[in-house]
Amino acid sequence: MSDDSGTPPHRGRGVLKNTAALAVARLIDRGSTLVVALLIASTLGADGLGAYSIAMAVYGVIVLAGDAGMTMYLIREISRDIARTGTYIVHLSVVGVVVSVTLTGLALLVVPHLGYAPEVEASVMIIVLAILPRTLNSIQEAAFVAHGRTELQTVTTFVTTTTYLGLSVWLLGSGHGVTSLITTYVVIQYVITAIYFVLIRRSISRLPLQFQWSVARRLVSELKSFAGSSTLAAFLARPEILILSFLASEREVGYYSAAIRVAEVWVFIPQVFMNNVFPLLSRSFHTQDGRFASIQRRAMRAVLAYTLPLTAGMLAAAPLIVTTLFGDSFAPAADLLRVLGVNVTMYSLSSIFWRSLAARDRQDAVLKVQVVMILARLGGGALLIIAYGALGAAVSATASSALSFALLARATRRSGTSAPSPLVAWRFAAAAGLMGLVTLALTPWLALWALVPVAAAVYVGTTVRLHAFTPDDVALLRSARSWSGTRRATRAP
Repeated sequence: MSDDSGTPPHRGRGVLKNTAALAVARLIDRGSTLVVALLIASTLGADGLGAYSIAMAVYGVIVLAGDAGMTMYLIREISRDIARTGTYIVHLSVVGVVVSVTLTGLALLVVPHLGYAPEVEASVMIIVLAILPRTLNSIQEAAFVAHGRTELQTVTTFVTTTTYLGLSVWLLGSGHGVTSLITTYVVIQYVITAIYFVLIRRSISRLPLQFQWSVARRLVSELKSFAGSSTLAAFLARPEILILSFLASEREVGYYSAAIRVAEVWVFIPQVFMNNVFPLLSRSFHTQDGRFASIQRRAMRAVLAYTLPLTAGMLAAAPLIVTTLFGDSFAPAADLLRVLGVNVTMYSLSSIFWRSLAARDRQDAVLKVQVVMILARLGGGALLIIAYGALGAAVSATASSALSFALLARATRRSGTSAPSPLVAWRFAAAAGLMGLVTLALTPWLALWALVPVAAAVYVGTTVRLHAFTPDDVALLRSARSWSGTRRATRAP
């Protein structure tokens, strides 16, 4: 049973364990998203994939706004005092219900006036009904992360995702379209909410059936900077798809969606890893143990060790990847994948520094960067899309991530801590570069299933040869020694 006594429950549980468990959950989720996209592409073509992606993009924007920063806030606060778990979950859930219901109502009023095609409009009107359960799910998942019980999320994700995949295959095989898939997705989200509620009660903390306005007002007040950041992040959540939906055809959206789904399926690992490093950063800053800069530097090395070979591989083998997965009709997506492959590294680097700032209670700095990014990404994205269509969207996404990384690194330095340079991972960069060259040379001769293990072997072998991994890198993955405590675990009343 998890501890609500004020002692963090991570004693004896490392970042590696939590990252692995949550990574499996995200892999299942992202993998299923890619599989559904492949099914839609093969059954309904680029137009069908475009319609589905537009609906999911609108949903993603509103979900981020509905989160109101509660997820990261809850992780930070529980990490500092585990006794807050039950009370905070209850009060933030009430806040989440109010916010999500309001956003759902506004969406239902606005969507009919956006000029979407009938199928797209119907899909969006259905998907916004999932905003409420998704908001509650995010709050509950934050508790799993803070308590080191991410395996509960993994099991739930596996069961519900497998169910959704099976239903998707059956629906598409029976002649159903995008709206049926989205309706099924909405129902699944409500099922997940019910399962999480039971798991929280049984394995994390009792949820007191008490609501205090004074507590709610205090939480809302403390959430302001997080909520502002989350709202701005909503505008930065795949805005290129939304802009494409207004300025280009559904087919162009389909090409872009195919490329971005292949690229983004890999981004979950850095996200999961940094979600588990975030409590370490927050705790280190709170206790002033002097480990903050070291944790941040090792986190950057770990992220680059993972993302650099992915970027190199997509640059070298994009045409083979696209045609193997989606067929020759999606060949125009290859150039998009090359550009978005670079975005995998840029986006992941940004994820390090905004969490670093949030851990140091500098969410205001993140907010300022996001304001700049909205202007740059929406304005620049619109101009590039008008000029170059889907390729312009890919360039906009990657350039925006690079700018965000630069601005967040600058804000980190100005906040009073060092911002490590990507050069700390130069050995990994060298190994990824060699792997990319080998991949490019072998692409005409090998199928994708044979090329991937060869490329992986080259990268791993080169990193070993260059002694790229250090004992400190392994230590970050294996332990969370900053979590310490001696009081006996008790369950909150």
